[in-house]
Amino acid sequence: MEALSVKDLTFTYPRCGSPAIENVGFSLGEGTLNLLFGPTGCGKSTLLSCIKKEVRPSGEMSGEIKIDSRDADSLPQSDIGFVFQDPEHQTVTDKVWHELAFAPENMGLPPAEIRRRSAEAAGVCGLSPFYEEKISELSGGQKQAVAVASVLTMRPKLLLLDEPASSLDPRSASNLFWSLRKLVNETGITVLISEHRLSELLPICDSAIAMEAGRIRASGTPAEVCAELMKDRDFFPMMPAAVKVFSATGGQGECPLTVAEGRRYFKNSGAKPEEKEYPPEQKLPAFAAELKSVMFRYKKDSPDILSDVCLNVRKGAITCVVGENGSGKTTLLGVLAGTKKAYAGSVRIFGKKISSYAPGELYDSCVALLPQDVRTLFLRKTVAEELGGKPENVPEGFDWDKLRDRHPYDLSGGEQELLGLMKVTAQAPKLLLLDEPTQGLDARSKQMLGRALKKLKENGTTIVAVTHDIDFADDVADRCALLFRGSIICEEPVNTFMDNNILYTTDVRKIVR
Repeated sequence: MEALSVKDLTFTYPRCGSPAIENVGFSLGEGTLNLLFGPTGCGKSTLLSCIKKEVRPSGEMSGEIKIDSRDADSLPQSDIGFVFQDPEHQTVTDKVWHELAFAPENMGLPPAEIRRRSAEAAGVCGLSPFYEEKISELSGGQKQAVAVASVLTMRPKLLLLDEPASSLDPRSASNLFWSLRKLVNETGITVLISEHRLSELLPICDSAIAMEAGRIRASGTPAEVCAELMKDRDFFPMMPAAVKVFSATGGQGECPLTVAEGRRYFKNSGAKPEEKEYPPEQKLPAFAAELKSVMFRYKKDSPDILSDVCLNVRKGAITCVVGENGSGKTTLLGVLAGTKKAYAGSVRIFGKKISSYAPGELYDSCVALLPQDVRTLFLRKTVAEELGGKPENVPEGFDWDKLRDRHPYDLSGGEQELLGLMKVTAQAPKLLLLDEPTQGLDARSKQMLGRALKKLKENGTTIVAVTHDIDFADDVADRCALLFRGSIICEEPVNTFMDNNILYTTDVRKIVR
């Protein structure tokens, strides 16, 4: 039976000359896990939001959407669950258990049933240890888990997720994907998930749908879709590492999808791994930032978030800091930026104690922070107004003539990131701090951002980026550091870091090593 059927769906936003999605049609089987992917701005979020009338944007829509052979708009709100990319847009209460109880309470369910559903959803999403915690004190990944669990309490027939893993570290993302697979297997719910991180999700899906410029580019089983798209230069960067290795070595037969399948293929292929060239390490290092035995906690009686952190950030280099959700990465950036004050230890910025900087001096062409939600920087109605006119150096991939009069919120994720980068670097800071700069970006946007950061480095800017994206770190970083439970476990050249790890390393390295 078809759980979801979409026919000839077209949607056009107000005052837009062309449709955001056009003549889209597909169907999903009951009790299946299905992936929707494609470049940023191709229409994935628009398509998902059109299916659920309560979150559908303003505009003109035509076509047919049916769930279990019934018109989607005629179904109860609880039959279609929707999880947004940003959990802050979905949270309405203060504590985890309040959030999980919110939907079933509004459905008029009895207290015993509310407790049952809340407990079950918390267990599935790994929230039992945080059940009575304040949502504001959770990490970004934990907040996303709360958003997913709160939707599951409604027990929807169809679950739609718009890039729910964008703020998660690799382990948390993997846990989420496998939880969804288990949920589908055990309950028969149908799931459609939009996602840029394909390596772990694609192999466990029943079907995949690739979108491009508002239309369906390819659909079918994951293996069929990968075989069709792996020679396409626009889609190749999105493919899992096993598919890339298979394509690059002229593979024949069935295309591997997982790291394990890729290793078996590569071992039997007789191909030799190509050695990636890395820039030579500086012999006489100078430090842009020095942290020695830094301790930080948010409350006097709360546990330490940073514990005895020691880190030297090399001047003129790009350093990426990786680690699981809740390990203290964003807090570390706050300490470096001077927005959070350590209660013990020493913090020096370009050789000077951070406490010795006069008010405003630290941010006057010295330190700049690009936040995780870059949209918080945007205060004007157009791109040109945000920047006070065209900047001297517009990053490659940012079409100034096309975008200058657009509202910043109407840009794609990659364009917003580049706009934010131009804004915080307008005063030429010597130290640039980035908090999850690739969150929600597609492969092409990550490449554009990487080129922009490398150009800033060439012009003398020191960069520290907190990221979950190991491939991005391997591409742009000179050095990598691992933060675990508030402490720096190691900090070393990126090649050494990737070679010495079996999990915090790229999938390509896992396949060919």
